[in-house]
Amino acid sequence: MKSRLSITALALALSGLSVSCDKVKPPQPEITPPAPSGQAPAQPEQRASFMQEAQKELNELAQVIAKLKTRAQETGAQSKAKLLEEAQALEAGLTEAQQQLEKLKEATVESWHQMKDTYNRSLEKLKGAVKGASKDAT
Repeated sequence: MKSRLSITALALALSGLSVSCDKVKPPQPEITPPAPSGQAPAQPEQRASFMQEAQKELNELAQVIAKLKTRAQETGAQSKAKLLEEAQALEAGLTEAQQQLEKLKEATVESWHQMKDTYNRSLEKLKGAVKGASKDAT
């Protein structure tokens, strides 16, 4: 009877040790998630290059908007009001795109592509609006 009791106690002790050993795990290496849609994370050089090009595009669009405002001042009262209203809407779009670009500057490696896509959509929307307003002004 004592041997059976000893074996049972030993089995319980060993099972307790194995359970407690499962709870203590060595630290696992940190795994970075893959970039969305199979894209590799943007390298700092790529990010800097993109940011410079994006800022250049926004500056060019700002110049076009300024020209539209100047052209609006030179037209008749009715056209002037319409063109100035369009120019204000374009400036709001430009401000939004600039804010998206600023967020992109601060983006983490993981969120870079998603934020870049958001910025690109904002920029394309602004370009379309500027193109449409330019046609209206001529």
